[in-house]
Amino acid sequence: MSEIWIKSHSVETWCDPNIWSKFFGELEEILSAKLTNLDINDPPKRKVGRNEIASAGTYVTQFGPDKVSRWIFGRFKDAKVDFTIHHHKTLRVDVNDFSNSLTFFFAESICADVVKNRTIERLFDLTNECFSPFYSFTDLIDMIVKKKKSRGAVNLQQELIGVFWLTYFNGKYVEFFGDDRFRSELATPCDRGMKIKLGSQPINIGPTIRADLEAELGAKHFVDPKSSRSKKAGEAALLFSELH
Repeated sequence: MSEIWIKSHSVETWCDPNIWSKFFGELEEILSAKLTNLDINDPPKRKVGRNEIASAGTYVTQFGPDKVSRWIFGRFKDAKVDFTIHHHKTLRVDVNDFSNSLTFFFAESICADVVKNRTIERLFDLTNECFSPFYSFTDLIDMIVKKKKSRGAVNLQQELIGVFWLTYFNGKYVEFFGDDRFRSELATPCDRGMKIKLGSQPINIGPTIRADLEAELGAKHFVDPKSSRSKKAGEAALLFSELH
């Protein structure tokens, strides 16, 4: 099994240190490991003391006087899990803006175990609960990079990336797609949205199921790696201004 990523996108403000401190504390329980590093540099070298979870939340939300966005890199060294946070002091809703994002990277050597004991799914659910994403997903890195555009980065106001092993859409997107388009045997209402789970493990699902579900929701809403066509903002995805 290859490396696994979890990625969440939100247009909500992530500047409450108490939410981050609570989140990190619950992560430590899920991963059975302490948060060891939190830094503005990559790789993260700045150490987090064993009893400094409260200060970790403050560190994430401390913007410099001339800073409007902040990159944070973190690590649970003993669990072999890294993460990145990119969030904005005040998120604008221009068509060229980026959302707040949180990404976890699970080392290849631990993926079989963390999938089997549901660690990844529990972390995925916790992230959706704490940070109100409009779109989040987790899968094998091989499946995610297959959706890379032929040129340029994905603009989530033009299109979404895809449907993956675990995928979450908030209520606005459920309404946008139509809740009747979600397969009842794979989709579960949760956290004011819809969670799709394609199987117990990302390697034990059919080779076409991801693309099949994208087609059922509407293929035009997702990245087609073979296409060089640029979609207009709001044409195949919701504008950030429509997600509040």
